[in-house]
Amino acid sequence: MATATKDDYITREKNITIVGALQTGQGADIAMSQVLPAGSYRVLLNWGVSGMDLDAWTYFDQDLDNYVYYGRTHQDGAHSGAEVTLDWDDADGYGPETTTWKVNSHCTEGCLMKFHVDNYAWRDHHLTDADAVVTVYHGNEVVKTYKIPSNIGEARGWTVFTLDAATGEFYEGDFNYGPYVSREEGLASSSDWSISMDSAGWSKVPAGSVMYGLGANSFKELHKLTLAKYMEVQNPGTETLSEADWTGILAGGGSAECPEGSWMSGLYRTGNHNSDPEGPHQLLKAQCSTYTGIESWGDCTETPIFNGERGDSAAECGPFTDGRETAMVGLSHSGYPGSDKLPGLTHAKCCAFPEAMIETEESQLCVHTQSCVGINPKVYA
Repeated sequence: MATATKDDYITREKNITIVGALQTGQGADIAMSQVLPAGSYRVLLNWGVSGMDLDAWTYFDQDLDNYVYYGRTHQDGAHSGAEVTLDWDDADGYGPETTTWKVNSHCTEGCLMKFHVDNYAWRDHHLTDADAVVTVYHGNEVVKTYKIPSNIGEARGWTVFTLDAATGEFYEGDFNYGPYVSREEGLASSSDWSISMDSAGWSKVPAGSVMYGLGANSFKELHKLTLAKYMEVQNPGTETLSEADWTGILAGGGSAECPEGSWMSGLYRTGNHNSDPEGPHQLLKAQCSTYTGIESWGDCTETPIFNGERGDSAAECGPFTDGRETAMVGLSHSGYPGSDKLPGLTHAKCCAFPEAMIETEESQLCVHTQSCVGINPKVYA
């Protein structure tokens, strides 16, 4: 075990087996890092095969639009406040490639930062043969150490870790924010159900959306339910639809729900506005939508509905006090024939999307190209 120390540098240790004369750049080198100021990280990429050329890439800021690599060695993040510098690009040794991240600890926008390793000479060596190690320093200590997985086949590149600068949390691999909903302008709207609710059949909101409200111009009959408010799901990944059978549940005075981790995006009624009796107990099915990586609801609440004024907001899920939006996952009924009017629907179960990071699907990984953003190939002088 060799130990390297120097004033104002972080102490490093490394196992070295000596079988002959040592030369600079032959794998016995120990890369050292200065003690870092608050809010800074240093990322060191080393590998163990001579002749390989691994390149360090950083993706960061809003929509990961900023990137630092050998052809662009410094960038500032206009949204995140982060600053990234590639300090050293090693093209013919064992590394290290050294990258410094100055992170805004109060980041609120564009806070994800990803460290990606590209095997430039991929025709000569597989990335899995490189014996590559990524070491992350913070302050005066090593906070993370990663190795390229051995099961990635012939992948040219690999996203080693993701940092959420807003929380300081590290995620091994390629992660993104999970699905969420918002009522910001352009992300919420309503669907006209005034005709579809007149007769048996489905009433739905657009694909990729979930319901958060129901509007009615009268509380007398089911067909007076004239619109559904919806929010478009952001970072949706893949939407999966299912049908929940609610037959007899509402009529029996129960609570009918979508499966755990899915939200209402449509309702099916039987009967029509010309046949008696009619009422909300005739809602026999729900279309339920779930999205990539979502297996459960976030926090939920029971919200009273149809107990106030008629109109577009007759039944509506509200946000929590901390601003997290909720959308409908179920409805409760007082029972039929006790009530055949819309106020027979007494509550909506309203749930937030879970606040979770979702691992990127394999089909979306940047592993077969040099760059996820289409940069021209590296050229040596």
